[in-house]
Amino acid sequence: MKAPEKLFKMLIDDKAYMLSSMVNEMQQSVEFYEHPIMGDEHPIIVSFPDYGLAFDSDFYDLDDMMSDSTYEYRPFLNGQDLMYGYEIKQ
Repeated sequence: MKAPEKLFKMLIDDKAYMLSSMVNEMQQSVEFYEHPIMGDEHPIIVSFPDYGLAFDSDFYDLDDMMSDSTYEYRPFLNGQDLMYGYEIKQ
């Protein structure tokens, strides 16, 4: 099992706290979780539940990832990789 699949399984098994959710511009369902053990001392976990994958983000709050004014830091699933809006533009 790959790391993103293990992290997703941990979220489900440990009943991690979901901070928020959204649908990005690629119509992907995105869920944001607090780490079930380390809490807010760990970056927010970004989950793509339709794909059974989760990733550690680079962010400790949701402001940039959920901004309505720009999607520069909005998370996207590109294949099996987490990418942000500024990476998709390139």
